[in-house]
Amino acid sequence: MGGLQTIIRNSIGKLHGVGDITEQESDEIFSAAYNLFKYSLNADAYLITALTAWYNEVYNQLKNGKDGNFVSTLPLFSLVSIEPGINDIVGSCLNLLPWHKKVRYAGLPAGILPISRLPWKPKGRLPHSFGVGEGITLYRTNRRINITTLISNRAALFQKVNVKADLNEYVGIDAESSAAKNWWIYYFNEKCGLAGNGVFLPSCHDLWLHAIMKITERFKAKPFFIVTCDNKAKIYIDKESYTKIKPYLSFGVSCYKSKEKTSDNIYDKSIIDTAVNELDSKLKFMLDNKRTRERIELEDGWLKDER
Repeated sequence: MGGLQTIIRNSIGKLHGVGDITEQESDEIFSAAYNLFKYSLNADAYLITALTAWYNEVYNQLKNGKDGNFVSTLPLFSLVSIEPGINDIVGSCLNLLPWHKKVRYAGLPAGILPISRLPWKPKGRLPHSFGVGEGITLYRTNRRINITTLISNRAALFQKVNVKADLNEYVGIDAESSAAKNWWIYYFNEKCGLAGNGVFLPSCHDLWLHAIMKITERFKAKPFFIVTCDNKAKIYIDKESYTKIKPYLSFGVSCYKSKEKTSDNIYDKSIIDTAVNELDSKLKFMLDNKRTRERIELEDGWLKDER
């Protein structure tokens, strides 16, 4: 462990002086924290002291707006049972990170991942699972629906794996985390052919999100779903698709409590189509009114010119 402590001490000096460390150094430091978690090596007081000093320096850099390889040394699992002090410092660091750098789980269409041809596999195919970085697992969850899942034990997942999804080109759907999770479960099961006739809808907001995402499918959008280490969830779609659905976002949907309900918060899935039709009608009504107002204003202009 002496060599590892030396690496961490040297990395602290490098981070403080230069502003970053190498990917290899970040992997080694993350591995030290992961081994504490996985193997409960809490007897090594020197290693705990070194990691505590490291994450204090990481916090200082983040607080000053810095970014780099050092971010991926932050674990996305709790160390409270090993060393509460480190856990508190890591938590403070994670609070300073943007949403996409503390993603614990991501369900993405395989097409937006950097999947290159493997020498032993036909082009475009993946082995069931393989490692793409220390602390990160990537695997095809279901070949037929072409969804790939990334699960990370460390921060900066998108940065580390280099996913071909620049979040500057995507827009988040404004939905409650619980509604986003409920939508994803239904969406995934439906694509797998496992969804029944019922859909779990604990609120009007859940129904609204299902309807919005069904409208999004019309435009062949490929949404991806992410969950952060603090269990918050969000759905992203590309900017072009977002522009197309944006007019729908200002409308709500009615809460149906009659024949569609089969049990507590379980409704016949036809309720989603009913909500979609409602949003379509509201948008059509708004556009018709807008065209009518424009026509009247134009006609009024003509009359003024004739006078």
